[in-house]
Amino acid sequence: MCGIAGWAHNRLSMLDRTRLRKMCDVQARRGPDDSGYYFSADGRVALAHRRLSIIDLSSNGHQPMSDDTATRWISYNGEIYNFRQLRVELEARGHIFRSKTDTEVILRAYQEWGAEAFAKFNGMFAFALFDESRQQLVLVRDRFGIKPLYYGWRGGPELVFGSEIKAILESGFPTHFRRERIAELFLFSGCSGEQTLFEGINAVRPGTVLTLSLRDGSLGCRPFYDPRLKVSAVEYGASERRSDQENVDRLQRLLRASVERRLISDVPVGTLCSGGLDSSLITAMARQLSSDVSLFTVSSKGFADQDEVDFARAVARHIGADLNVYEVKPGELQDGFVMATYFNDNPLLIINSVPMFYLSELARESGVKVLLSGEGADELFGGYEWRHSALLRGLRWRHRLRMLPEGVRDAVSRILLRDEQLYRQRFRTREQSLSEVIHLVSGTFARETERREDFETYGFIEDPVESEVLAAMLSDLREYLEPLLMRQDRMTMAASVECRVPFLDYTVVEFALNLPLRLKLRGAISKWIVKHVAEHYLPRDVVYRPKRGFPVPATDFLYDYIDFSIFADGFWENYFGLPKERCREAILASGKSGPLWYHMLMFEVWGRIFLQHESPDDVREKTFQHSPRTAVAAASGQR
Repeated sequence: MCGIAGWAHNRLSMLDRTRLRKMCDVQARRGPDDSGYYFSADGRVALAHRRLSIIDLSSNGHQPMSDDTATRWISYNGEIYNFRQLRVELEARGHIFRSKTDTEVILRAYQEWGAEAFAKFNGMFAFALFDESRQQLVLVRDRFGIKPLYYGWRGGPELVFGSEIKAILESGFPTHFRRERIAELFLFSGCSGEQTLFEGINAVRPGTVLTLSLRDGSLGCRPFYDPRLKVSAVEYGASERRSDQENVDRLQRLLRASVERRLISDVPVGTLCSGGLDSSLITAMARQLSSDVSLFTVSSKGFADQDEVDFARAVARHIGADLNVYEVKPGELQDGFVMATYFNDNPLLIINSVPMFYLSELARESGVKVLLSGEGADELFGGYEWRHSALLRGLRWRHRLRMLPEGVRDAVSRILLRDEQLYRQRFRTREQSLSEVIHLVSGTFARETERREDFETYGFIEDPVESEVLAAMLSDLREYLEPLLMRQDRMTMAASVECRVPFLDYTVVEFALNLPLRLKLRGAISKWIVKHVAEHYLPRDVVYRPKRGFPVPATDFLYDYIDFSIFADGFWENYFGLPKERCREAILASGKSGPLWYHMLMFEVWGRIFLQHESPDDVREKTFQHSPRTAVAAASGQR
């Protein structure tokens, strides 16, 4: 796991080692163990690398790395879990290896199979590969976007890239704020898709290869993986014919194998064990496979309704493991809120990013450099009750209403109208699936085309309700999940810790995509098949407890400490014409129970750091008072 950066250019003046070093060093937390640089002989291509040593800790893993002809160079971030199997295959074809790294396997696989090699990799990865003989710079990102990769390009053979947006900004790439992206960021909890909040800076899409030709300046883009193409009537029919227990057993085998692959490491491994179903199941499987795996969790002491530590302790006792606990503290949450915004490159829509960062720091201090998480299970198996289960219930009611006489249908519709209004109100707080959101605002988002394609993917299913709910889950996998993966990457890598995601092994994903809906949602039980696997590993009260979603007492620790001077001459005033007093009035009028105060604060902090170029330390001093009596609480009392 590492940080990468570089460029391709047609001007020799870009032979600028100082600029490349700045791009690399701004990502130093991603790779504190080593750094390296490469410039092509003509000065047109530069690669930089910050290394977090996980596999083959020797200097043989130094990057950028070349093949034995020194005509192909790579700067790589990630892990290829099947690299040993690929190495055996390549050795049988005559390749001789100089290291034990997966990096060298990527190089030699590309040397042997070209771009067709990328689909052979099982892992999480983002890399830049310069092929001198073809005069091409190739950018590649893994199937589901677990690892980040961004590029700035305005046409022609001039392109800059990095693991993080801030590396591209550090290069001096000309850009400005895309105001129109704010609405999408609210709706989807982040910027998924290609465009970022910065004009001209885009994300390489998951499962995609970008190829820049230095000969003619063309930029080609082609997918090497599309989850929609992995859905088939044949595989769905096979799952339908298997018994429930056979499907449960198959998921257990696939997931256990995935966890085992993600334990491959030359450094200590741990798990993020929140006490919820998904992370607890991954933890229990990992501990069965290796007794050296450590457990880490978060506690919000004093907030019983938001503290899951007792469930994490129950898991630890059940599997006979010690539990390392990070306790959320007001001062650290305030400091971390600003720093996490800087690490995130985007406004910090998910406040539990802060304790995730501190928990990763605790793991690093404990000697652990690799963590496993339960991310991805909700999108694959219908874990969001307020989206997937609610959508299922709504579609079934719609289907039933159509079969009633018109007069009866109108009467029932009037009774249900209040629920529909509530349902749409919940959508406004970003609690709907991507499919449902786009459906409700149909015509206002370019993603309408993708929504239709997701629905068409399951067009072979006769039950229209089932096909639509499965399509919504597919949309969540393709779009809603990416911002969650990016926050996980940013927060763990900010602590120089790698985070692996067993549920997103492509074998598990493709199995899940072809499961009938009854194996995901059955009655009042969500993630039915995952829970039946978990019954073999975890206490029943952990398996079937209500989902909480990693809650954090943000209101208590942030709201009452806001210093309204942060809104003077800042983001809202300079970009939207809202002076400090208007911001103050809006926050006090909406109160602490709604989301407005947090949204206004997170954009203000982000805008000051990334648009007004203020240091995180300076922004922290302006954002929070030391005592709640001099901030919002006092202001409320004066009204």
